[in-house]
Amino acid sequence: MRSFLSIFLFLISLTAISAENFYYREITGDRITPLFNKITTNGQNRTIESCSWYGTSTYYTDLDFNMNAWHFIHETNGSDFWAHRNGTKIVLTGTFQNKPVNREYTVSNGRWYQCLDLSLSKYAASSDKEHIFWVIRPTDLEYLEMIATKDGEEFVKVNGDTVWAVRLKVTVTGISGAFWSSSYWYRKSDMNYVRYEAYHGGLGTPLTVFELLREES
Repeated sequence: MRSFLSIFLFLISLTAISAENFYYREITGDRITPLFNKITTNGQNRTIESCSWYGTSTYYTDLDFNMNAWHFIHETNGSDFWAHRNGTKIVLTGTFQNKPVNREYTVSNGRWYQCLDLSLSKYAASSDKEHIFWVIRPTDLEYLEMIATKDGEEFVKVNGDTVWAVRLKVTVTGISGAFWSSSYWYRKSDMNYVRYEAYHGGLGTPLTVFELLREES
């Protein structure tokens, strides 16, 4: 009986925890860089491990990808910090560019996102016209209020294939939004993030594109 119970509990644990892997590539001019997201779901929580050329992030979220905590590491520039949510406050501590950092931010509308590609998927599937949220920019720790709006549905190329997708326009709120924006595409069939486009610099900067290469579950 005890052996049967142990096997039963083990099988429950397997069904309670699931993982998905998404492999992307970033294309900026002649530079092509691999990107990777691993999403682990355990009960009512998710852990997202994200690796790119700029650093490694681990995000701790609820099932809708609302942030509870964020751990960022960039060994090359001496950054290793944590950001934790406590009610309407976000407390960030650790090291940023080889200097101690201790900052506090306020989440005025309740929405703190860091992994925008995942956190915006629920909005992409909704009928809401716009979606306002906050993000901490990892390059300088500036705290930005951002807005996402629907930009229609269309066919988009993803690693040589054509998929029907919902397109979002994402920019900062206020007058700065007139000078910069980005686009996210979510596959209509399952609302998985498949493509991103934006300019990450001033005039003459090449377009940056992220696109999904493959996925595993």
